[in-house]
Amino acid sequence: MSKKLILTLTAAMAFGMFACGGEEEEENNNNPATECTTNADCADRTDGKTECDTTSSVCVAPEQGEDPGTDPGTDPGTDPGTDPGTDPGTDPGTDPGTTPECTTNDDCADNADGKTECDTENGVCVAPEGGDDPVTPEKGMMKISQVYIGGTNQLLSTYKASYVELFNAGTTAIDVSNYGIIYAANSGVVVNQSFSAMCVSNNCTVEPGAYLLIKLSDMSEGQQAENAQDIGADLAFTENASFGNKGLFAVGPMTDLAKDSQDCEAIKAASDDIIAMDNHTLCKDVVGGVATGIYNADGDGVTANRHTHAYFRKGTGCTDTDDNAADFEVSEASPRNSQTAANVCPAE
Repeated sequence: MSKKLILTLTAAMAFGMFACGGEEEEENNNNPATECTTNADCADRTDGKTECDTTSSVCVAPEQGEDPGTDPGTDPGTDPGTDPGTDPGTDPGTDPGTTPECTTNDDCADNADGKTECDTENGVCVAPEGGDDPVTPEKGMMKISQVYIGGTNQLLSTYKASYVELFNAGTTAIDVSNYGIIYAANSGVVVNQSFSAMCVSNNCTVEPGAYLLIKLSDMSEGQQAENAQDIGADLAFTENASFGNKGLFAVGPMTDLAKDSQDCEAIKAASDDIIAMDNHTLCKDVVGGVATGIYNADGDGVTANRHTHAYFRKGTGCTDTDDNAADFEVSEASPRNSQTAANVCPAE
């Protein structure tokens, strides 16, 4: 091979290699990492970068830069106010088909619960406006605190009339206008006396620790002891009645109080309190024995105390063990009434 041919081939190979290196470099320069060239390239993006920055060839958010997907305001579906569907049909008053309890205040005048005024709109008795609601009395708190039966036909009697003294041993006032007293003898004879007629013109509310004096029977002037005293009764029986020494007294609501002296269980169940006295045999085992000390074993009055003494419940009226013999003692009669200072029972 001639020297001229060798030089020619060498130059051609060198040119070819140079040419190849130049094409690779040119290809790299013409394919940079571009994301877009126009806005259309970014239109389908889901991140909000919907415009093309042609300088850097990348997709960007619109110029103001706020995420267009943000909720621009309160959900217009929020309930703007109270549900207009509230039931407007609430019963505005008493069932018109109910028979009214009252139509005027007069219909409520004798209400034992203190509801003495008529709510004419609803036809029911209510407590006077501005007053306290009546308090239900405590069952069994109206006690028999003293009994004196020496004031009938007795020229030696200290007082002009026999009496039963009541005492409120509870903590709330008790209205006794619907109460009454019964007397039961061994013979089965019963005397029933309701307080209702006596309470029409008298205050029959007994406060805690207060007494109420009930006159049982008057003596005629010719039968009275020379110095016999008035008892100062709060209430008086409308008729004289006969009371013996072999009996019991019971006090309680008259609507419930048994009138059959033979039904001792019924008497006890209906009564607030009972005292059975010397020689009473009919109900003594049911009502808690008998109080003793005024009559002797034969039933005759002991002259020294029959006309001058009374049965007293101990503790100024507070003691009650359901045993008459233990709860009562005999002492000189001394009637206490609503004007006597209160003796509130100690808390148990």
